[in-house]
Amino acid sequence: MDVKPNFKWYEKVLLYPILIPFFAVKDFVSKIENDSFRTRLHQVVIGKGNEEKIKSILKSGANPNAKDRDGRTALHLAALNHRFEYIPLLVSLGVDPRQKDDEKATVLHYMSEVKDSEILNSVLTSAINLNDKTDLTEQTVLHLFVKNGDPKMVKILLAKGAKQSIDVKDYLGNTALHYSMSSMHPQKLEVTKLLIAAGANTLSQNRKSQTAYDLGLELQKDPLIDQNILKQQLRLF
Repeated sequence: MDVKPNFKWYEKVLLYPILIPFFAVKDFVSKIENDSFRTRLHQVVIGKGNEEKIKSILKSGANPNAKDRDGRTALHLAALNHRFEYIPLLVSLGVDPRQKDDEKATVLHYMSEVKDSEILNSVLTSAINLNDKTDLTEQTVLHLFVKNGDPKMVKILLAKGAKQSIDVKDYLGNTALHYSMSSMHPQKLEVTKLLIAAGANTLSQNRKSQTAYDLGLELQKDPLIDQNILKQQLRLF
């Protein structure tokens, strides 16, 4: 038999300040979760999921391209949360890498830190537009990958069509070549070589009227930049 606690009136008065905030916080958290519009697939990808759970959800008929409050699919969230290993599986099960979120970004815009060429190529097999720019920063996929500075990944993008956006400028007027100069990646020299060999305009100026070379000269005083690599970069112009 259930026994309900029989609180006296003064005990209830003492408990209200404790219980009311507790239930208010609980309701608030629940509301946030519901308002995010995240499906079970979203939650599994960003939580403690595994490939079998993902397969089970999608094979049961769930919408593979369902979007959350920010317009992001499970593929966007996998990249944002560095769950890159899920990306080939999600694509193979019908999640469309061409889908854009509310910032006009595809999954590729969030994959600049990926190191596995197979994972990158799993997205590039679709008819994805590598020249799309994000809404706020107006950056292409090439801008972002060059910033990260991995020549292996940049080479793949250039071969797959990113060469068309090689001279596209972002909101600061910077091209990918500008960012290759300011990158802190130890292999950024190779990235600069790739961009110039692919036909990057070395005379393109940003909003401060700086070419990539000018930016390099300015960075000669920056203690965070490897000056030996920077000198080798400047010799390429």
